[in-house]
Amino acid sequence: MFYILSEVEVALNEVLIAFHKSIDHYEDAIKSIHDKDKAILFRGIVTPRKSLIAALTTAIRDLGDLPSEPDPDQETTEMIIERVGASLSEDDDRYIISTRIAAEEQIQILVSQTRELDIAESVRALLSDVSKHVNATIKALKIQGGFH
Repeated sequence: MFYILSEVEVALNEVLIAFHKSIDHYEDAIKSIHDKDKAILFRGIVTPRKSLIAALTTAIRDLGDLPSEPDPDQETTEMIIERVGASLSEDDDRYIISTRIAAEEQIQILVSQTRELDIAESVRALLSDVSKHVNATIKALKIQGGFH
């Protein structure tokens, strides 16, 4: 039996997957980043993100859908590419931060697109919280990476 997902369910799942992937990428980056302060920042990003994932998961279930999970093969490939790119760059840490900023900007695009849909006020409020977290993350990454 097929169940056709609504536009809102698809969009929320895309945000959820992007958030899951970002946590995995931050946790992977913590292992290879050289600066302790940057590793602490990454851990500080991951912690609140996990509670936002739980809230997104609940919102998706409330819509009658099952939350999606990232493709592990795709994630592994992305992480390998990121590690290779970092190792080939002049400044590994700066490269890692720049890739995290780009990923956060993509999440923000997904959140903005989802907020444009006809969604419940509770979901809109949740997406507002997600957006604020992503904006704060981008700002902190830019400061820590020296991108002003």
